[in-house]
Amino acid sequence: GMLVRRFHPLLCRTHLQRRVCHASPEVISPPTKPVAHPGFFRRTLPTTCIDFASPEGKSIFAEALAEGTMENYFRLAGHYYSQSEPAYCGIAVLCMVLNSLAEPKTGRAANWYSEEKMSCCVPLDVVKKNGIDFDLFSTLATRHGAEITSHRHPTKTEDEFREDIDTISRRNDQLIVASYDRASLLQTGSGHFSPIAGYHAKKDLVLLLDVARFKYPPHWVSVSLLYKALQPIDPSTSKPRGYFCITKGDQKPILCSSFVPKHTFAPNNSDCMAAR
Repeated sequence: GMLVRRFHPLLCRTHLQRRVCHASPEVISPPTKPVAHPGFFRRTLPTTCIDFASPEGKSIFAEALAEGTMENYFRLAGHYYSQSEPAYCGIAVLCMVLNSLAEPKTGRAANWYSEEKMSCCVPLDVVKKNGIDFDLFSTLATRHGAEITSHRHPTKTEDEFREDIDTISRRNDQLIVASYDRASLLQTGSGHFSPIAGYHAKKDLVLLLDVARFKYPPHWVSVSLLYKALQPIDPSTSKPRGYFCITKGDQKPILCSSFVPKHTFAPNNSDCMAAR
């Protein structure tokens, strides 16, 4: 009897089936898949935004181009920068703008701007952790030779903001950068910087070249909504954000290692950190 129970194939299979039938449901159920959480990369644009590469986005671009309000696009597109760190949006935009405005001088490395060169005024390890705020963006632009006019909300009305956008979008020697709250556009994240690359006057839409290219593609958004996104208080400054009008300055860059602006940094000042 012991030999039959040990070696008979049929009895062995029957015994195994009997054991499985008496097993708990948890044992025989297939393993469940882990709960999926939204990642930090390639997020879907909210309905407040129109993908630049979509059929509608292309149509808006063509119409705006015909109206002459896409001059900034071609200057910026040639230097479209992708931030290398989650909190580098401010300095990435600044590199993009400075390179777009710079006069080409073959062979001169000093005429090319990159994130590593933005250590003036504050160490990059601090920027990597906290990002930069409205005031420091302006300071860095000036120190690197740009002429910048800062408009913190509410120094300009929505109509004045729109007028500046329309005027600058028709020029090729001046650029405009918005410092805004992503959540106001129904995007994830908090504070962010983006250059405005063009304007569709009839539809009242601006084109934002988002430097967090791993997260959101370039997109169109209404001027009214972007203006509202300038208004939320930045926790690091206890002030609203705003926008900048930037041209190439006549002065040489003032590169420094000791100057530090008189304001401190609060965590999560930039688009940054976690994929919220």
